Amino acid sequence: MTDPIKTRADGSIDIQHYMARGRHARSVAAHDMARQTYAAMGPAKAHIGTVILAGTALVLGTLALMPALI
Repeated sequence: MTDPIKTRADGSIDIQHYMARGRHARSVAAHDMARQTYAAMGPAKAHIGTVILAGTALVLGTLALMPALI
């Protein structure tokens, strides 16, 4: 069963609500990806600064493409 479409008081679709849901879902996905990457690093965690920079660039690049996919 799907949820009914959330609307504002004037009857229009509550776009802000759906934008916030999308941002939250992307944030959760990015955190999960970062957590899995860190866990898989093993002994390489000593070089975490370099990995964080590379991972951040990857995440930001991916998120920049997300609006085109919605």
